[in-house]
Amino acid sequence: MGRGDSKVEALRAHPLLDGCSNRELERLAGLCDWITEPAGTVLTTEGRTGLEFFLVVEGVADVLVDGAAVGELGRGDFFGELALLERGRPVRRATVVARERMGLYVFDARGFATVLAGMPQVAAQIREQARRRQPRPATPA
Repeated sequence: MGRGDSKVEALRAHPLLDGCSNRELERLAGLCDWITEPAGTVLTTEGRTGLEFFLVVEGVADVLVDGAAVGELGRGDFFGELALLERGRPVRRATVVARERMGLYVFDARGFATVLAGMPQVAAQIREQARRRQPRPATPA
């Protein structure tokens, strides 16, 4: 299997992309880059501009908001979509730090926009997850 084929197979294994056709996966493979980051790497920083969307293929990362741990991300998860879905300046809502070595596919803002525009089933899943991650306004007592 060629390098491009292995990238397509790795993308096919990601739950977000379940149901994508071979053609769609090949298109996605051309839109993203593979990166590995060691434990301790800060992948996103709360309050900073963010222009990437990440698919987690291997490893675990901690999610922090206001310095407090609020969750973790592992194989099959994704992050970075909130900043890219915002209108105006794309600001990160959380800090994500690799707890162990991470293997990630990274889409830049243009690649992410292409995914949203051209793959409605993937876009729907991303938007649903983003809706769940949005902070809920406090209810009056």
